[in-house]
Amino acid sequence: MYQKRWGRIKEKIDDEKIDAFVVRDNGNIRYLCCSDIPSFPLVSCVVIPRKGKNIAIASSLEEFRARDKCAIKNLRIFCPYPGIKSDGKNLDGVLGNVLKKINAKKILSDTRQKIKNVKLRQDDFVFKMRMKKDKEEIRRIRKACMIADYGAKILGEIIDERKTELQVANELDCALRGKGAQCNSFPTIIASGRNSSYSHHDNTNKKLGNGMVICDFGVYYEGYCSDITRTMPVGNVSEKMIDVYNLVLEAQEKAIKKIKVGKKFAEIDKLIREIFREYGYDRYFVHSTGHGIGLEVHEKPGVACNAKGRIEKGNVFTVEPGIYLPKKFGVRIEDDLLVGENVEVLTKAKKKL
Repeated sequence: MYQKRWGRIKEKIDDEKIDAFVVRDNGNIRYLCCSDIPSFPLVSCVVIPRKGKNIAIASSLEEFRARDKCAIKNLRIFCPYPGIKSDGKNLDGVLGNVLKKINAKKILSDTRQKIKNVKLRQDDFVFKMRMKKDKEEIRRIRKACMIADYGAKILGEIIDERKTELQVANELDCALRGKGAQCNSFPTIIASGRNSSYSHHDNTNKKLGNGMVICDFGVYYEGYCSDITRTMPVGNVSEKMIDVYNLVLEAQEKAIKKIKVGKKFAEIDKLIREIFREYGYDRYFVHSTGHGIGLEVHEKPGVACNAKGRIEKGNVFTVEPGIYLPKKFGVRIEDDLLVGENVEVLTKAKKKL
């Protein structure tokens, strides 16, 4: 898996007569040497040279774990503490020495940075590689989505108007771990009543009571994410709440039907906004339609009004329209989609009320 990724980068820098590619973004580092570790990589920097062995640079804090688990075995260590053998006191110093030793004068980097005596150009190549998932990545994401689906199913048993948001979140998180989740891909959101009118929310000790409850959660499985939102009616709900829910669901379903290879991401976002505008709710759709998922819960491609790209085979992204009525309630429905020969909705939990 990693060899193929390294090979593509080496091909690029060879074609462009570049000496090395320096990788410092956390998600990109995980993609190149430790993708099964969730959240934070084992190493702080990866150097892919045009010729010779790849090099990883780690802090002394992660040295022994990196030696065991990092796919790149050619390690350099930085450490500011006395009595610990290292290649230098800080990352920038060790990176500079590595580039000097391999005689790298022209480099590409996935992040903006300044390195002495080096001509550097920022390049999104690794980010773009990550946008098209391979079979192993899809397997892991599919499993993460299956665990999320289980969570959505179990919510029907967990949710009770007498419980608090924090209680429901804690019970859900325990159930997800019990099904094999490594950890949450982000803090679980349980937004009840007026709190559901916020597109983002920090759980409280407020009891759910009557009304709509937005449940937004996801998990890591072998380093890859899922992200799902279901809005659940609890106790007595008004006719308007049901109408808004059905409108959000209709918009999502119509958008999903329009997804195909070659279509602009911006067109998917535009379609949902036009549906909401018909009913006077476009002002209350306050975020983008979706985002890529994979090693990180928010990554490229973006599904937004200003998105430049087109849908490609291998993309995995969310579609998550929402309407948020201030001081009243909100509704959001989110699913994870895989674009292959056809479009597959990976999160299959029930949505119809």
